[in-house]
Amino acid sequence: MTKPTDVQNVKILFAGIIREREAFRAGQRPNKDNWFKKIDGPPGSGFFYTGDDGWEALSALNASAMKSGRILLRADHTATRRILETVLMPKFGTEGIEVNHKNVSRALSETVKLSKKQFVSRTHFIPCQLSTFSKGGGVSLGPVRFISRREAKSALKVALDRERSGEFTKDKRDRDHISRALAHYKGYQWFAQVTVADCAPSRSEEIALTAASSALDLLQALIGWRGAREMSVAGQFGHFDRTAAIARNEPTGGLSITTGWRMRGGTLPDDWPDQLARDMDHGLEQAGLILQSRVNPDLVRPVSQRLLDVAQWFGEAVRDPSPSTRVVKFITAIERLTLTEKVEDIAESVSERVAALTIGQIDNLTFYPSKKLFKKIYTVRSELAHGTISPTDPKVIAVVGKAGDYAEIALLRALFNWGAENLELTKFTPAKLRGWFEEIIVVCKSDETVGVMKVEDTPSIRE
Repeated sequence: MTKPTDVQNVKILFAGIIREREAFRAGQRPNKDNWFKKIDGPPGSGFFYTGDDGWEALSALNASAMKSGRILLRADHTATRRILETVLMPKFGTEGIEVNHKNVSRALSETVKLSKKQFVSRTHFIPCQLSTFSKGGGVSLGPVRFISRREAKSALKVALDRERSGEFTKDKRDRDHISRALAHYKGYQWFAQVTVADCAPSRSEEIALTAASSALDLLQALIGWRGAREMSVAGQFGHFDRTAAIARNEPTGGLSITTGWRMRGGTLPDDWPDQLARDMDHGLEQAGLILQSRVNPDLVRPVSQRLLDVAQWFGEAVRDPSPSTRVVKFITAIERLTLTEKVEDIAESVSERVAALTIGQIDNLTFYPSKKLFKKIYTVRSELAHGTISPTDPKVIAVVGKAGDYAEIALLRALFNWGAENLELTKFTPAKLRGWFEEIIVVCKSDETVGVMKVEDTPSIRE
């Protein structure tokens, strides 16, 4: 069945409006599922119900407008739909313009033009919990920079002074709003600074938050998952957590009371950003390349997207408090990194590829012992996923650490080995990646003393 054209959808929309209006006049009322399926009429005329088919037609027209105008990934879909309503109703409702291809195309083009007028370019400062203190400098991963509170204050000082002076804000309530925002920001030591160009305000914020989260995923891999578990983007407000516990002693009835507090963020040295920039400069540079497609939604880079997916699973695992779900997410990260096609024995394929990718890095294990160890971890993950063991099974605790190590090292090896020319590819077939894995597996199988494979010794994905 072919989809209706834009012209057909306009006709379906207005047919639905007329039908629903006549039904309403006859005393019929829409069920609660259709209460929100309505379109604003001309000024002073209220709204009109569209019915299911009319609403679907309106949604299809909205998608068509955004797609043809190339703003699908930059626009606020709800805001664009409301603009579309204000364009369609006067033209085809009040004025009675003929519904034809030319007039409908003009209406959709006008919708795109009006939507673009709402686009903004903004630099976002997103609160983070990274380390307990922020005495050192910041750290940059391409378009995302994690900055200390001091650096954030410096970056915002001029704009804040102008706001406080009333240059931009005349209303006292707005100035109070600024004060509340600043009071909230004082509860954080770190911020992610992200600039997003030419997007609807709500989309700009979503893109910035996603980019900051992806940057944190990669940062946790570069630092090491064991030392970065307390890091978060837009985490809880405040510099420390208070704790308290009350218990009753039996049979005496006396109370046992404990109180305490702990600082939020990881316990890293004050100069950790400088150390990271010095020791992981290439990794930071590669991470920055990957993140370019996060802040530019029009940038399609399949290899970068694969690594962003891997990093997301990895980062979620690092921050997850449950050992069982950490195992599942760590192994899913590895699957996303290594699987390139459907295979009959997934465990065998993933185990071979991750053993080759991490050779010599896990307890100095060579290929076959490493493959055997990973298969054991993979079996535990499969048992968890299929419900054959409890999340509290001792086997889970036994493998969670090594699962994290495999995921971290595999991600870093890919990050360091897949060069800029691969990360910037706009077209890519998984077969190329499959060939890459096959080449390094052959090397590892043929020489058990291969040890840690150097970057210059590994083949290119493009070859």
